[in-house]
Amino acid sequence: MPLRRLLLVAAALSLACLDALYEDPPLQTPPGGWVVCCVSGRVNTCPCLEASGCDPDLLACAAGACAPRTAGSCGGGGGDAGSGDGGSSGDGGTTTFAFTTCCRSGLISTCACDATGCDAGPFTACRGSQCVSGAGSTCP
Repeated sequence: MPLRRLLLVAAALSLACLDALYEDPPLQTPPGGWVVCCVSGRVNTCPCLEASGCDPDLLACAAGACAPRTAGSCGGGGGDAGSGDGGSSGDGGTTTFAFTTCCRSGLISTCACDATGCDAGPFTACRGSQCVSGAGSTCP
C-alpha cells in the first residue's frame, strides 16, 4: 500500500511539471520593440531584435497591403512609389494617393494621405498585428 501511494504521488508531481511545457510563453517585448513590417503582401508587426531599432523595408499601399520599399511601387496602378491608382481626377488625369501605416481599431493598417501630408498620428506597434494609438502608449 505505501508503494502504491508513493507511485500516485510521483505520477501527480510529474504531471504537474509537464503542465508548464504546454503553457504559452510569456509575452516578451523584443530588444528593439515591435515594428510594422510587410509579410506576404500585408502590413503586420515583426520583432525588432536590434536594441538600436529596425528600419523595415516597407512601402505602404491601399487597404492594408504593402510591398518591399525596393519594389518602388505597390503594383497594379501607375504612379509614384507609395501610391496607387486612386481614380479619375476629373481632368482626364489620374489622382494618385500615397499611403502610410496607421493604427485602426487596435490593428495595423494603411491610411491614405491627404493634401497636408501623411501624418496618421502616433501609435505603438505591438505583437500579432496589434497596435495602440497615442503618443507614449504601451502594448497590453
